[in-house]
Amino acid sequence: DVNRELDSSRVRARVDAGRGVVITSSRSFSVPKPNIQARRETVTCLLCGNPIKSVDPETGRHYTDTKSLPKPIQSRLVWYVKHALRRYHEGDENLAKPRLLVKVKVKERKLEFKPCIEEDNRKLEDAKEKVKNLLKRVDPDIPQEMIPPYQLEPPANFPILLYGFDRWYKLFNPRQLLTLVKLVKLIREAGIKVEEEKLKEGWITEEAFKYAEAITTCLAIALTKYVDHNTSCTCWHPVLLIVAHTLSMRGITMMWNWTDENPLKRFTGSWVRSLENITNGLSYLVSAVRSVSYDLSGEGQKSGINVDILCEDATVLNKLGSDDGFNLIVTDPPYYNDVAYTELSDLYYIWLKRALSNVKDNKLVPYFHNDAFFRKVGKKFVEIKTQWQSFAKREVGLHRLRLGPKTSLMEAKQYFLNLLKRSFITISNQLKDDGILVTYYAHTNPEAWEALLEAGWLGGKLRITNAFPLITESIQRITARGKMALDTSIIIAWRKGVKGEADIDDLYRSSIEAGADRALTLMKRGYRGINLFIGTLSSILTIYTQYERLIGLEKYLSEKLVENLVRNYIYPATALALAKALMVYAGREPAKEILRNNTSIFYLLTKILFPRSPRAGRRAIDRSSLTMLSIGTRIDYRTILDLKLVEKRDSNFYLHEPQSIDLTKLSKFLRARGLDPNQPKIKTPIDALHLIEYYASAYPKRRYQDRLRELRAEYPSEVEEAMILAKILHRLLPKVEPEYKLIERIVLPTLI
Repeated sequence: DVNRELDSSRVRARVDAGRGVVITSSRSFSVPKPNIQARRETVTCLLCGNPIKSVDPETGRHYTDTKSLPKPIQSRLVWYVKHALRRYHEGDENLAKPRLLVKVKVKERKLEFKPCIEEDNRKLEDAKEKVKNLLKRVDPDIPQEMIPPYQLEPPANFPILLYGFDRWYKLFNPRQLLTLVKLVKLIREAGIKVEEEKLKEGWITEEAFKYAEAITTCLAIALTKYVDHNTSCTCWHPVLLIVAHTLSMRGITMMWNWTDENPLKRFTGSWVRSLENITNGLSYLVSAVRSVSYDLSGEGQKSGINVDILCEDATVLNKLGSDDGFNLIVTDPPYYNDVAYTELSDLYYIWLKRALSNVKDNKLVPYFHNDAFFRKVGKKFVEIKTQWQSFAKREVGLHRLRLGPKTSLMEAKQYFLNLLKRSFITISNQLKDDGILVTYYAHTNPEAWEALLEAGWLGGKLRITNAFPLITESIQRITARGKMALDTSIIIAWRKGVKGEADIDDLYRSSIEAGADRALTLMKRGYRGINLFIGTLSSILTIYTQYERLIGLEKYLSEKLVENLVRNYIYPATALALAKALMVYAGREPAKEILRNNTSIFYLLTKILFPRSPRAGRRAIDRSSLTMLSIGTRIDYRTILDLKLVEKRDSNFYLHEPQSIDLTKLSKFLRARGLDPNQPKIKTPIDALHLIEYYASAYPKRRYQDRLRELRAEYPSEVEEAMILAKILHRLLPKVEPEYKLIERIVLPTLI
């Protein structure tokens, strides 16, 4: 605990995890290095310091060197940690067990860290014995429902399956599980007693039941919040110094620094804190749906606003009950293959079901909200075991294995699109003729946008009338690290009235002009990065979707119509509109100094739309964004790699750009791009730009000018465009960036 060691509540420290050092302004501290790297499947034993590698499950033999082993043995090997945890969850406790390492206490609003002692872990063992007894008695409050076994391909929402977590109760250490079971029983008991008390007070049966149901529901919701912060798949947030909840990685993933929270302490995610949050939330909701009007005498008259909350299928919406339709519908459509909501919601469902049901003959029976947890078959109620088993196929989302192990990706995409279309058609039918549908959408995958467009425009016969980005996501969120994720949701306004026809080529030209105007407006408002790209894209969509028929698009197959519209017209128009806007923003006159080469537009957009990775020293590009840019600039993905505009390393893509102004490193960079400053062979304006940057840094002014003239004589168009690009980048790039400093010598030759 560095704060305690330095006797200060505020300490600035730098952590070097690789070396196991914490460095402050006054002292350095040696700390244990991380002992596990799950992706590399390497572990160091905390007791003896030896490496833990692979095990042969058939023989139980452990191997640290596997390269020289016979292939039959290699094919059987499993990472020891994975093997040990699987065995633990099968009941073999000889290879692994949970262990508490650090205690965190809140003392006078400060955190105090202490190592755990044997007494702490003995309590964990005691809890394990009590859980075993509950399992032997088949206690109905132990959630033995299956975790969905099929969520193992991207997006892998349940990678914990690889470690033997096949049933929900295994997600909790013994003390966590015992605490939750106790809370379930207390909540159930509280609901029954509240109902009994109200009946004794003379309430009618129905009102007493509803009151008890409301109270118990709030307690159950608080329980699920505590559940989310109290599993063996939580983690300790090293910056905020709080417990990061189970779904902080948008799925349930294996964690090595999970936490075990005291339910009665006022700390993020605890039972007590969750109750406070529920109370505050209810107070807000009550005030939000209550209006107050005053007469001239100043006396207030309260009148409530009717709010109906319905659990409904978006493809049906038969519970809404409005014959006249709605003026406004606001929704957040499914983000393609983003998150398996049905399956993940079972983390909460299994506990809600127990807290809101009763127990009879050692089985759960209906009590509160019985239609949510039981299905009536004849005169009997049948328990709905899990959400995924009953409702997963009805969720509008792209998850192939939901439909069966033999389902192809194309079949799954079509299934998703059909559901999305049905939901838009249903929503359109619920709108008044002059009504507005508002959708929030945040996705960088081109296919996701194509699906949204096909469902809303072709399916629902709705036109986009306005669209703009609104920041809805935390820039610092864990799930966006290393990805070109949107910080904004794109708010799209749709209306009925798709009609008429227009020539696709005429629309293409006009959409570039309209898109450039919108992009310029967004830049002046401070929008940058992929949010600027999507904001410009959405404005161009308004041009095309107002028409029922686009003349010239009939040449494409009907099932490929939207795909070809997006890829041949909408994305290219977006890229050109952005390039034009960037030139205007940089003070260039597009009519006189226009970028004509596709590689120049690609390089410009990548430099401006993507942040420079501090770790890599250059721009990292995810596959979806690279796809959008390659389509938009009409450069084949392979060509981008062949021209060495982008480098592919493993599954990551990086822009080939100068990372330093150091001449040695700059020369090495040119060689990596296949460029020789002494015998230059140029294929693109980007080649010319990088060579000119080198010449301006390596040579005195006169020698630089000679080399520039020689290069211009042999490659006039490439050099001319490189100089235009340099002027634009000089205006737009951050001054701390290496390429800005290199370009500055070109734009301001007095610096040479």
